[in-house]
Amino acid sequence: MSERKLSLVVLGLSITSSWGNGHATTYRSLLRGMFELGHDVLFLERDQPWYADNRDLPDPEFVRLGLYRDLADLKRRYGHAIRDADAVIVGSYVPDGVEVGRYVTRNARGLTAFYDIDTPVTLARPSTRETAPPSAVVTRSPSHRIPGVWPTDDQNVTKYVTITIAQTAAASSF
Repeated sequence: MSERKLSLVVLGLSITSSWGNGHATTYRSLLRGMFELGHDVLFLERDQPWYADNRDLPDPEFVRLGLYRDLADLKRRYGHAIRDADAVIVGSYVPDGVEVGRYVTRNARGLTAFYDIDTPVTLARPSTRETAPPSAVVTRSPSHRIPGVWPTDDQNVTKYVTITIAQTAAASSF
């Protein structure tokens, strides 16, 4: 029996530029692993000038890349992909993350999750209506949440997230 391959959409801070952030290297490793396992991954990144001017991986071969200008552009160009994916993951520090998270949970038919790459920062931050991370907005239930993982071994991170998504997908009907 072969494992079911998943259609994943990941909204993250950046995968195209490692300039000034650690997110790109984490996403690169994690999503390359997902690709190597045969999953189809669409990475959506807000097209920010400081990353656009410093792209060190403008066309990653292991994901389909989508750049968008703002929330309206995201909805117009990638709404169908978000709606139809097996799982949609919104990462920490996505611009307009709470609004993006609300859009994702209202429109995605598959699983939704919040991937907190900056768990220590999130846990240290006081939780108020204005500063709350989108995890409460993005997840449909605690069983669908992929907890933040502080990466110490890239293979383990990829395996953990893949297993978590696959187990949750197998338990859910699409």
